[in-house]
Amino acid sequence: MKAMSVVVKSSLVALGLWCAMSLPAWGLPLLSLSATQAGSVVQVEVTASGATDLYAYQFSLNFDPGVLHATTVSEGPFLATGGPTFFDAGTTDNVGGQVSFMFDTLLSAVPGVSGSGILAVIDFSVQQWRTLTTLSLGDVMALDSQLNVLPSQTQALRLQIPEPGVLALLAIGLLALTLAMRRQARP
Repeated sequence: MKAMSVVVKSSLVALGLWCAMSLPAWGLPLLSLSATQAGSVVQVEVTASGATDLYAYQFSLNFDPGVLHATTVSEGPFLATGGPTFFDAGTTDNVGGQVSFMFDTLLSAVPGVSGSGILAVIDFSVQQWRTLTTLSLGDVMALDSQLNVLPSQTQALRLQIPEPGVLALLAIGLLALTLAMRRQARP
């Protein structure tokens, strides 16, 4: 009976460890990427979700330089909701495909911000159309107002870049089809 109890306890411990390593980290702030495209410009937002007492952060953004070139990097509004900030746009390398070590910090002894919001905005010019590309975050560090490291998780972005000419041809085709249907409907 005692041996069975040890086996059951060991199994429960092993199951707990497996779950801790296999399941997503619930409650940890998530840094994610989203994108919008207007013609030959793609705007990528780096967003924090579920942050608690975020006082400072740094990260690098990795991209395929054959598909995109970074043109501008700017501070998002989220951290500034806690007070004055100091933002550095990092170093842009369009040959290696990285905007490295962007960082932002609050400047006074105030609590960090909590909730969700945009940390940074990066504009890209499209170098190659009709392609699927991936953007990802690296070198991520987040600090709370006591300068303790906040564990966080990141989420990459797979982005399909359509060719503007294809979209224009589709719109013209739909317009022509609509006009043809209207003409046939007239007596």
